[in-house]
Amino acid sequence: MPVLALAVALAQPPAPPSEAPLDWKTLEAPYLTNHVQLTSRDQFTKAGEAYFSPNDGWIIFQATAVPEPGKEPEPFYSMFVARLTRNEGGRITGIEKPIRVSPDNSANTCGWFDPSLPGSVIFGSTLKTPADEKKSGFQVGTRKYVWMFPNEMEVCRRSVIQMLSIQTESGKDADSSAAAIGVLRQEIAGLRAKLDGANAVPAGMSPRRAELATRLELLNLDLKQIEELAPNEGAATPIFTRPNYDAECSVSPDGRFILYAHVEDTKEGERPDANIYIYDTQTKKHHPIVVAPGYDGGPFFSPDGKRICYRSDREGNDLLQIYVADLKFEDGVPVGIDFEYQLTDNKSVNWAPYWHPSGAYIVYGTSQVSHANYEIFAVRLDEAAMASAKAAAKKANTSHADIPNLLYTRITNATGADVLPVFTKGGDTMMWTSQRGPKVAGEEKPSSQLWIATVGTLPTGKPAAEAGK
Repeated sequence: MPVLALAVALAQPPAPPSEAPLDWKTLEAPYLTNHVQLTSRDQFTKAGEAYFSPNDGWIIFQATAVPEPGKEPEPFYSMFVARLTRNEGGRITGIEKPIRVSPDNSANTCGWFDPSLPGSVIFGSTLKTPADEKKSGFQVGTRKYVWMFPNEMEVCRRSVIQMLSIQTESGKDADSSAAAIGVLRQEIAGLRAKLDGANAVPAGMSPRRAELATRLELLNLDLKQIEELAPNEGAATPIFTRPNYDAECSVSPDGRFILYAHVEDTKEGERPDANIYIYDTQTKKHHPIVVAPGYDGGPFFSPDGKRICYRSDREGNDLLQIYVADLKFEDGVPVGIDFEYQLTDNKSVNWAPYWHPSGAYIVYGTSQVSHANYEIFAVRLDEAAMASAKAAAKKANTSHADIPNLLYTRITNATGADVLPVFTKGGDTMMWTSQRGPKVAGEEKPSSQLWIATVGTLPTGKPAAEAGK
């Protein structure tokens, strides 16, 4: 989902060279502060669409690695995971060495951590080189970029905890479950000896001993997870197999339901039409949720699991709009939508919607400011206005409504694209893809890389026409 957003957004022309870079640190306060760049051009030619693990300890993201000298970058995104690093106050300061989890030469998109199975991730993958690299897909207007819909793309799962490089005081690494278990047991024994067998951090313990005790606690946790998941060690495999493209996946808060986009069969010459489905991992059934003309995709469950957000090319004019829908449940299973709310209705391209953990805001990338400089906006969900619109629409026997008088806020203010915003579980940190970093010599604009910032004051918002000012 958001990969489409990322790819198309970054294909837009750069701002004119004469335009002075925006002072984003000043302009983005008080909404965003303490900015940190997580990935860099010396690692990846481009990186983006990242999501936090349920405990906010890791991220999963797609990227293309910097190739060896003399070689071209890979044509497709690979999928990576990386452990986050933090300072003494708990604020994120960076990432450890990224670990690739997708197969060689495969095309990949939209990774997600399974909240019900620590150490397990899902992502869209072809698992091999796509047969037709020129296959048509989604294209904005006449722009040269086409987002591929390879038939081989499936929603896949991989257990990654056993792959995670376990950094120890001795500098040893482990890239398999057996090796990781052995390394961890040695490290735990060594730490217990230094701590005289103590596992806790008693009052008055020296900073060094407290550090060792904390490390011991984390190592015990890692060992338990690896031992539980080691029997499932192996390559990525499809969760289900359907004809055509299946990707843009995310998971319900309880881990049971998988939201994804599926490209339907079309006649020769017709544009691909993606719809949104839910896969029930218990019953193995697929439920069509949003079936409408145009490209519907990029869905996410609300924090309480009762709604979804997504974006749609409903009008067939390439101007994607943002939607929220109340899910319809039967015996606890979401089998459709009860009502659909349209949050944007403008001449801009709006994509990559994502929930704030409070459920009170949707953030998304948009061309509202400029088609040459995509920015992240937030819209407040006025529950009273939504309930009123829903009641009126139901009386008129319709299940769709625009919501008048919603309030919007521009969150980012930097030169270059800012897209694909997501939050930590507590909502105190936002991560997104940005082109605000340094530019490499010979390249016309900065590469897309991952950034994070502390979330400060939540926006009060403005009417749509004034939001970008």
